[in-house]
Amino acid sequence: STDVDLVFLFDQSVIWVRALHGAANAGRQQGTPGLSPAQWHGLAAISARLTEQLAALRLLALTDLPMPAMQIARAISEDVDMALVILIRRKLAARFAACRTAEEASDFWRRHIAGGRAFRSISERLYAVGIDHSADTDYAKWRKSVLTTLGAAVHSNALSTGVPARPQDHVLLNGDSLHFATF
Repeated sequence: STDVDLVFLFDQSVIWVRALHGAANAGRQQGTPGLSPAQWHGLAAISARLTEQLAALRLLALTDLPMPAMQIARAISEDVDMALVILIRRKLAARFAACRTAEEASDFWRRHIAGGRAFRSISERLYAVGIDHSADTDYAKWRKSVLTTLGAAVHSNALSTGVPARPQDHVLLNGDSLHFATF
């Protein structure tokens, strides 16, 4: 079934993120060339947080709690963007690694990650190497649609009760959160 396939695919992504975390930690501890110390540090920190978020998302998605799952999926989306932008922007990685307080981290996130800022940097780099992720591609349209749905889970209005009108709506929202996080 599609649901089972998504769970297996999701589990594979968790294994991949755990492996990424192990590699980032080893790279940081050994000072492996190729990335700056701040990039290794940032990648290790973000991959650790992703591991926790993915575990929470899996539990919520499999227990039919789509709204909290989508809230976490939105954070996962930003963290994936952050991990990628750390790899391509050394100075930004250094700023991230220099954050020592919650206020500094919040300010960093607001200035450099929130609102799709990190993804714009990633898209520019992808476009420079010949991969088109501009706003009019199918991927960009899908991503915007899913991020709008995930954002609605975080910033819901008074009309949203969190209870689906039809059971299939519930499954669709839950499936979207699991699918997006896996993707």
